[in-house]
Formats: sequence, structure tokens, C-alpha cells
Amino acid sequence: MGRILQIRVMAYTYSEEDVRKRWPELFKLAFGKEKEGPAGSRGRGVLELAQVLEDKQKFADLEDGIKEALKEPVEDLHQEILRLESNLAERNPQEADKISYELEDMLDGLERKISSLL
Repeated sequence: MGRILQIRVMAYTYSEEDVRKRWPELFKLAFGKEKEGPAGSRGRGVLELAQVLEDKQKFADLEDGIKEALKEPVEDLHQEILRLESNLAERNPQEADKISYELEDMLDGLERKISSLL
């Protein structure tokens, strides 16, 4: 890394539509039914989905069953995202790649759990 030129390793979601299709109930729970995010929003990708679910679990007026079902999984998602960010900061893309699959698997499990409650 140069003095002026910075090198970054980052993770982002390429297609919001892929997120909407893979986790439809979580997507609706997090973002509602709007087709587009609010003006100026960062998008509605995997990391944003996990963050909004965490915020909703903590602060939103959700049914008790759903709020409780989200509690432990969103805490686990948060910890996994911290691991991802740490590995990205350390320029360890191989480990970050592994974590990305783990995050998706965790969201798959949470989607099944929430779908069974709705």
C-alpha cells in the first residue's frame, strides 16, 4: 500500500434481487414490501439485511415470537459480520470468503425459522 494509493478488500452484494429471492420472508421483515430502498440508502444486500434484522430485533415492535426467534440468530450474525470485517481489514480474503458462506448459511436457517412462524 502506497502513501497515497490505498488498497481495500471489501465485501458487498452484487444483486439485491438475489437477496430478495433467497430470503423472501427476512427481506420483507427487514425492508417491507417496497421495490426500492429509500433515497440515499446504501442498498439492501446481505450485510444490510443482517444489520436491519438486528435493529428490528432490538428496537421494532414485532410479535413476541418473531422477536424471540430473531434474538440469538441476529446476535450470531453480528459476530460473524465482525469476523468478516476483521478478516477484510487484515487483507485475508480466503477467510473472508469462508465467512461469507457461513453468513449465507445462517441466513438460510433464519429464513426457515421465520417462515415457520408466519
